[in-house]
Amino acid sequence: MGALNTDYDQSKAHGYAIFDQQDDEARELIKQGKLNEAVALLKKNLAWSEENLGADHFCTVDTQEILAFNLNEIEQFKEAKTLNLKALNVRKRIEGESPPSQELLRTTLHLASDWFQLKRFDNAASNYEKAYKGRITILREDHPDTLQAGYELAHCWSVMSQYEKARDLNRKILETRIRTKASLADTLRSRLQLAENLFKLGDFKEARALYRKNIQSLKERGKKGGLKRCQDAVVLCDEKLRLEAENEERRRLQETELKKEQQRQRELKKDMEDQASKELIDQEIQRQAKYEQELKEKQTQEEEIQLQRKKA
Repeated sequence: MGALNTDYDQSKAHGYAIFDQQDDEARELIKQGKLNEAVALLKKNLAWSEENLGADHFCTVDTQEILAFNLNEIEQFKEAKTLNLKALNVRKRIEGESPPSQELLRTTLHLASDWFQLKRFDNAASNYEKAYKGRITILREDHPDTLQAGYELAHCWSVMSQYEKARDLNRKILETRIRTKASLADTLRSRLQLAENLFKLGDFKEARALYRKNIQSLKERGKKGGLKRCQDAVVLCDEKLRLEAENEERRRLQETELKKEQQRQRELKKDMEDQASKELIDQEIQRQAKYEQELKEKQTQEEEIQLQRKKA
């Protein structure tokens, strides 16, 4: 595909010089943390660029992206989202998406952040996933930028309660960050997020092990940030595991009692069957004895009748 236009009419040279100067000033203000002042300058530059250079010019798109990023930083998420959408649509139309440029993927990631802050999590996840897969394509799977996009996607899934998907991706990101010797901060964040996924899924034992690993790393480096959070999480995991053990013991006892009751019922049934069988046998013996007695009496009667006949 093509590229964003970088040319400008020489009749606009004076205005462009002012634009360029203000752009430098805005970037310096951003470094100093004076974001509101930087945003004000960038808005002026964007208005001039849109009017004089057009929507498809590099300066317009670049200013939209920088302005949107800093609007997100000062929590003006709706305006940031609108600007990122404009910039992204221009890049898609002019640069194309096969393959996507790094700039297009960066803007996609920033747009995902806007949607996330606006609590439009489906939209956020969709854009995070596009950025993650795109970076796998044009960078590599273990590139730090790719891993960061994957981490953001997993975090979004966590917020959406899609814990199994988040767990699997977080595990992959953590293993890669450890293997590639990523920064301690990135590794700690990945391990923490994976632990939280596991906790939500009820795997308290592995979650506790990961929290403890973070505690160990933080203590070894004398860092306090995040330490109490992990320590509190370990206490909570211990409590959950204690409750699990109690429930398991309760379940085991209930199963034992159930087996005893089932055995008692079987024995009772057998006793009842044996008793019923004995009664049937007694009844049969009595019936047989009665039959034999009746037969004997009948024979005696017949013999007496025969004897009387002979005498007569």
